Parts: sequence; structure tokens; C-alpha cells
Amino acid sequence: MSASVCFRGPLGFEARTTLLAVNTDCEDQFAFESAGGNIDVIGLVDFTEIRPTCTEITIATRYRIKNRLFAWLDRHLHFVDTFVNAELRSIRAHFEGIATSYVERMPIMPVFETAAAA
Repeated sequence: MSASVCFRGPLGFEARTTLLAVNTDCEDQFAFESAGGNIDVIGLVDFTEIRPTCTEITIATRYRIKNRLFAWLDRHLHFVDTFVNAELRSIRAHFEGIATSYVERMPIMPVFETAAAA
């Protein structure tokens, strides 16, 4: 299995790589590493069942930007961490949206809800 990853950072930086699955001995883990591109990535995803229908997912990654200038900028601006955290928040929001039904959803700002016609 492979997946292409691409995102833009500041000052024209564009990270590109292809992630490949790595075989592991544990069924509850998924490992991956990059092949090619301008950023090296290696990571492990661990799935731990907390209780039935509730699984904790732990993601550990390590990356290295090959370009020295952009590597230095990332150490100071943390743009790769910002991208990864934004993607994880998006995934979390997706699953939290699935976990709640439309009927139970309460308006966040009732002032901005559509008013019923009189």
C-alpha cells in the first residue's frame, strides 16, 4: 500500500513524498516510511482497545526535511507540525461528527441560526 503526501509551507516550501506500509509482527500496529521526495518520514500507528467499540489510536512520526534552509525554518516556525496537527484535528472532527446524530446537535451560536418565518 502507498499514499502520496504533499503540502505547502511558508516561503514556497512544498513537501512531497510517497508513504509505504512496512510489515510489522503486531496486528495492532501499522508502520510506514517514505520513499523519495524532499522529506523523509517514518511512523507508527498503534491501536489499543480501551473497551468494546472504543479504540485509542497513538501516532508517532519522525521526519527530516532534506533542504537545509527549509529544515532550519521548520525548526523555528514548526510548519510541518502545524500541518500534521491540522490534519489530525480534521480527522477528529470528522469522527466526532459521525458519532453524534443530527437530531442531538445543538447550535453553537443560536444567534446565527435561521429564524422561522412567522
